[in-house]
Amino acid sequence: MSTERPGTLGPLLFWLLAALLVGALSLRLLGFVKAPPARPAPTAGLAVAETLTAAADLDLRPIWDNLPETWRAEAEGAVEKLRASANPELWLLGFHQVERLAELLALPAERATGLDQSARLAALLEDSSDMLASEAVRRARLRLAAGLRTIVHSGLDDPDNLAYLDLRELCHSFLPNVEAELRKLEGQASASLLSPERVAELRGLSAAGRAAESDVTRFEWTAPTGAGGDLQRTSEIECMQLEGCWVEGNLVAIVPAWLAAVDRELALWTAAPGSKEAMYARGMLEALDSGLGELERAAQDPIGFDAALDALMGALVSRAVRHKVSGPFD
Repeated sequence: MSTERPGTLGPLLFWLLAALLVGALSLRLLGFVKAPPARPAPTAGLAVAETLTAAADLDLRPIWDNLPETWRAEAEGAVEKLRASANPELWLLGFHQVERLAELLALPAERATGLDQSARLAALLEDSSDMLASEAVRRARLRLAAGLRTIVHSGLDDPDNLAYLDLRELCHSFLPNVEAELRKLEGQASASLLSPERVAELRGLSAAGRAAESDVTRFEWTAPTGAGGDLQRTSEIECMQLEGCWVEGNLVAIVPAWLAAVDRELALWTAAPGSKEAMYARGMLEALDSGLGELERAAQDPIGFDAALDALMGALVSRAVRHKVSGPFD
């Protein structure tokens, strides 16, 4: 996992964060009244049971409902800030880059040998380097493409439409819509975001939470693994209480850092036209535009694709470093 400081790559990282946030959104321009969250689970075991049972069915609403109110308010505030103050020119340029990147990642296998055999892309996607690596890279890039393509089809090219975005409803539609887009890309109605092993893990941990005593905060699930099932793999989850909500322990550190990173990126997208920050964001988008062109031309050449990806990442990092040296933007 990358240890790079959040915000280093500016607009590029913002759009990757946006892909995770709204990757499966089919924007509903209905002006509906936002439903309040359900009451958080009273015990750690019930919180695990509710959230993971739903997650196995691709529904993230219970996770949203069990988040502390402070986190939910910050996330909703970020959406409102972007809707109210987004720089229209930068927003449209960025949206265009999302569309190009989505189409590149969605290329069929016969036109994407450069992507699927790219060592650099495999590393970015945290893929293993075994004999099946190229197929694993193909699956991973199609999942990312599914999220990006759904952004493109969401209506979010107009930031005013963010006024209709209900984050709790998004948590309900997020993964199912990504999976539907993935099935289109794969050409298979049975394509799934979650492997059977992952579903079994979620359901196993959920059952452990439901069966636990009310004062238990750590839960384990063990399953056979290996070719003959003669090995065992143990998964565990530990919860902490925050603002009256039971949340997975790692999130206590991860979510505040993620929200802070989003806030730094938002400062770029809401900068006044002609300001230093707006010029920096535009320069990053122009570098991304040029780099995507090189990646598109090398889509069937693994060595050329790696070289183009290295050049793109180098250009983005160089611009970020020059920007911070000339005047830190934190």
